[in-house]
Amino acid sequence: ATIIADHAINRTMRSIDDLCHKFIALHLPTAGHLRMLSSIIRANIELERIGDYAVTICREAVRFSKSYNKAMLRDIEQMANESLHILHLAFKAFNKENTALAESTMGLSDRANITFINAYHNLTNEKTHTNWSLRELLGLFVVYYEFERISDQAKNICEATLFAVKGQPKKQ
Repeated sequence: ATIIADHAINRTMRSIDDLCHKFIALHLPTAGHLRMLSSIIRANIELERIGDYAVTICREAVRFSKSYNKAMLRDIEQMANESLHILHLAFKAFNKENTALAESTMGLSDRANITFINAYHNLTNEKTHTNWSLRELLGLFVVYYEFERISDQAKNICEATLFAVKGQPKKQ
């Protein structure tokens, strides 16, 4: 269902992009409005990418033939929960134009990378996967990576919030 729903997400993303550009063309907004529109377009792109990551995770999940051990299930669940929590906070900050929440959420994203590093480490050191195919192991790495990317996209949404509200550009 997630894979099939991705097409609707892509259409919605294009529609939001069109609305933002039409607003710019029709109303010639001021700097603050332009920053907000630019940030909406940016967040829109981040959401579309997150949808693509969800599709990839679902495709990999369908391909798995082995059952996970408890450590792998724990790692996947922890990464999913952290990524979705960070994404939720990022959009709460964006919608409420809350720069303090955006900044603190960016810190959560940085700390979430430790979870992902630990999960990679656990997978590479897992003794019970010796009978797993290379495809299955790589599939798990892909799932881990996509959850990490969701957290990174949430951080980008926080940066868009800071730009929209304060005019603070993304740190290089």
